[in-house]
Amino acid sequence: MAYFILRLANNTRKKLERLLQSARNKGDLAIAKKILTIFAVVEGHGYDLISEILKVSEESIRLWIRDFLLKGPEGLILLSAS
Repeated sequence: MAYFILRLANNTRKKLERLLQSARNKGDLAIAKKILTIFAVVEGHGYDLISEILKVSEESIRLWIRDFLLKGPEGLILLSAS
């Protein structure tokens, strides 16, 4: 479960939306899941629910959030092998 509140600036939200659309167009499920995870955390959903819905581990979610917080949206793409 997340113990913090994550908010997105409008420009960051728009960038994530563009990246999500691009990932969907390319069929890149890994990046799409990472971006959907960020949106779910912003909406206040817990890691347990996100994990169940997206069929990923809670550890992956923690790592993706960390990458996003440290490197921004690019961190989700650069480390897509995670």
